[in-house]
Amino acid sequence: MLQKVALFDFDNTVARGDSIALLLKHDLKHHPWHALYFIKVGILYLLFLLHLISFEKAKSAILFPIDGMSDEQLKAFYQNEVVPTYYSHVVEEMRQKQQEGYFVILCTASCEAYMRYNELPIDCLLGTKTLRKNQHETSEIIGKNCKGEEKINRILACLKAQHLEIDYEQSYGYSDSRSDLPMLSLVKHKKRILLKHLIINSMGPIIVSFTMLVPSAIFYEATLGFLGIGLSAPQASWGTLANDARAMIS
Repeated sequence: MLQKVALFDFDNTVARGDSIALLLKHDLKHHPWHALYFIKVGILYLLFLLHLISFEKAKSAILFPIDGMSDEQLKAFYQNEVVPTYYSHVVEEMRQKQQEGYFVILCTASCEAYMRYNELPIDCLLGTKTLRKNQHETSEIIGKNCKGEEKINRILACLKAQHLEIDYEQSYGYSDSRSDLPMLSLVKHKKRILLKHLIINSMGPIIVSFTMLVPSAIFYEATLGFLGIGLSAPQASWGTLANDARAMIS
């Protein structure tokens, strides 16, 4: 059955910032000595860059705080640290879409270990999965990181389980990340796409334009000063200095 859907990324779309960064900050606040774990994290990310291990193996290393947290602590972390970063207008958009009959999917690279404690108006949560041992969450990622093309696989599998197909013309996608372009290709209407990257990528031309404007502004001010309609004494400018020097030119 054709179904209109609303697809939402999480970090910097539904909530401000990166939830894993919040997790690390939360852990270091309570266990400062855990900073030593970053040595292992750095080594594993280097191995990933050298194509010696998978990205999932490297990401598992940076999720080390999960290993020392109970379900209650993970829930408390989410409610106390993540919920306050919600963009209220985006949450309201989710609620409105659900009320309008959309099948709302939250699809994120953040870990389901803590994301499952959300109370957002969604019909399906798809996140990066970690291994659960002895009724306890671990940092070990199982399957693939829920990002890029993997989001398409997870979304389509979720809809297939519900015997649904995406109504492309009426569906919406929300994200700020270039890596979500595959996910957004599933829907016609795309919101907030590449906002962060547009700002970042525009900085180069802005800096160049500003750099060119500065000498132009100096030249215009000097011209006005030379004509006697710019800065006046005792303030100095290139234009007034050049005008004063005319008398010394023979």
